[in-house]
Amino acid sequence: MIRTLGILVAILGLTALAPSTASAFGGLRRSCGGCEVVACAPAPAPAPVEVKYEERTVTRYRPVTKEKEVTCFVNKMVPREVKCTVMVPYTIKEKRTVTVCVPVFHDVECKYTERVPRVVKEKITRTLTERRVHPYEDLVPVCRVVCTPCVDECGRCTTKCERITEMRKVTRHKIECVPVVREFEVSRVEWDCVEKVGVRKVCEMRREQREIEVSLVRCRPEEVTRTVYDCVPEKVTRKVTYCEMEPYQEVIRVPVCPPTTECCGSGCGGRMFGGLFRRGCH
Repeated sequence: MIRTLGILVAILGLTALAPSTASAFGGLRRSCGGCEVVACAPAPAPAPVEVKYEERTVTRYRPVTKEKEVTCFVNKMVPREVKCTVMVPYTIKEKRTVTVCVPVFHDVECKYTERVPRVVKEKITRTLTERRVHPYEDLVPVCRVVCTPCVDECGRCTTKCERITEMRKVTRHKIECVPVVREFEVSRVEWDCVEKVGVRKVCEMRREQREIEVSLVRCRPEEVTRTVYDCVPEKVTRKVTYCEMEPYQEVIRVPVCPPTTECCGSGCGGRMFGGLFRRGCH
């Protein structure tokens, strides 16, 4: 509603400017009723539009929660008694003769061979290498620094260091490897086989007859009464809730603009589109 009202006000504002625009595009226009062509006079300013409100009745919808009864089928368990024959177990005892194996132990003499260690000492010959040191004298060059007094070019006495080499006698050692044969006493182990007589236990399995008591399970038929359940469909009525859109009447106020009844303002065409864009009134 507010948008429609704004459009109407804009159209009315353009209506006020229409006469001058029409004069600019066409100074001559047809007169109403087929009169002679004359120049258009300026149209008067339009009267202000009064917006009125009126009451109208409209139909609207609102959600309403309702209840109704529906018929449905449900499964109901119905008990009933039936007679049937079942096998009932029971226990009896009886004697049986079985054969069992009983271990019997006895001593038996046996001969066996045992290895006994014996230590034997003996002499062996081995060749070893000995290192022998021999000293000897030798001449070697030795360098040393000697301070010698001298006179320089200016006639001053100075000391000059000179390096000289001289031969000196030194004692050196020479190592010589000489093979030497020596005897060593070593011990070794020898094993001797000795026969001995011993006693060992021997197990023998002997069969024996024994009488034992065992439990046996037997079954005998018996008639019993049991309860079984049958699934039977049953028709029931239940209440369900549903949502329905219900119409209702409501009175509202809306803005209403009165229609414009004027056709020609000064006998030279309409106020809104005059001049070149409008013919005379019919």
